[in-house]
Amino acid sequence: MNSKNDSAFLVRSIGYFNALAHTLSYTKTAAELGISQPALTQQIKKLEDIVGTPLFYMEGKKIHLTHAGEVFLNATQKVTNIFTDANDEIKEVSCHKHDQINIGVISAMPANVLIDFIAKFKKKKPQVDFNVNSILQYSLRSQLEMDAVDILFTYLPDKSLSHLKQYKTVKLCRSELILASPYELKDGNKISLEEARKYRWVGYPEGYYLSRLISEEYHRQNIYAPDFAARFSQVANILLFAERTNTIAAIPDICLPFLKDKKIYIYHFNPAIKFDVSLIYRKNKLKVSIIQEFLEKFELYLNKKNFITRLDELAGRK
Repeated sequence: MNSKNDSAFLVRSIGYFNALAHTLSYTKTAAELGISQPALTQQIKKLEDIVGTPLFYMEGKKIHLTHAGEVFLNATQKVTNIFTDANDEIKEVSCHKHDQINIGVISAMPANVLIDFIAKFKKKKPQVDFNVNSILQYSLRSQLEMDAVDILFTYLPDKSLSHLKQYKTVKLCRSELILASPYELKDGNKISLEEARKYRWVGYPEGYYLSRLISEEYHRQNIYAPDFAARFSQVANILLFAERTNTIAAIPDICLPFLKDKKIYIYHFNPAIKFDVSLIYRKNKLKVSIIQEFLEKFELYLNKKNFITRLDELAGRK
């Protein structure tokens, strides 16, 4: 293997290592990276051979970082930060006719407000290209750290995004999970998790933030989680299935403005299950003038009318 191939292998393997270090799951990491699990295992083994010591160890069925792995992770994060900062500086000084902003949106988050703003921004800055992708929860951190996205729209709190000191978080609005049903479940508009589990559910796929939020809340209250008849990635498909099969679903209340034509009964969980709709970006992204301008204009856009009001207007309710 020549030095060029050695370098390419090392860069690729470090990316794989960082992803595995954060998910601590070969299955999730392989799916995130789009490679087979045996291929991932082989890459990590080769990297450990180069380093000269194991970076991970197994305890039962769980994967953990060794002390050497923790040291190596800290070093690779420093290198990644240097690379990202250099990449942003290069973007800024390069004289491209077309700028590009890469945006990630966590799966199951309505992107209507973002799309509306991008359309307005694009009219004034036609040279800017936008690349907007839906991202699963378990790959959020690696997408940020590998500089795959400049700005991330996500739900918080999220344990996988903790301890990101070099990043800025902006809260867009407060949201909560509500229970939607095609038929009336009870008098009043509040329902406990214990009451809700008696019915058949339809929901988001298991890797989605909102699914994990429900599961964690049931676990926290020491209640068995409900049975799911089916899972879909889009709220419209969830509610269509609920309507056809008399199942119920937990969806974020920020989706409600776009469901005005649906005949559904809405119940609030007691206690409420709340979370924040937020955006995250690396602080040094502000050195890239077009990203700084995008963020500043987006702030002004929401100062004129807040996130919820924008959703309502886009749904034609106001």
